[in-house]
Amino acid sequence: TAALSAAAAWIAEEGLDTAAFAAAIDGAEAKARLKAETDAALARSVFGAPFFIVDGEPFWGVDALKDAIRWAECGGW
Repeated sequence: TAALSAAAAWIAEEGLDTAAFAAAIDGAEAKARLKAETDAALARSVFGAPFFIVDGEPFWGVDALKDAIRWAECGGW
């Protein structure tokens, strides 16, 4: 995909090993981690991106980021 191509290009620009990157993201460990993180997100009723949970309070959407930061700073409203 375009995103992976862009990531690989950035990794190459940084002088890192693109083959190691490709092997890491295609490996069983990465796939298991992705499944576990997806299952955990679904269990917490995450339904979109970006989605933030701050001290148990859900915030969805880019426009909610400032509210999530304020919540974290103030401990709620």
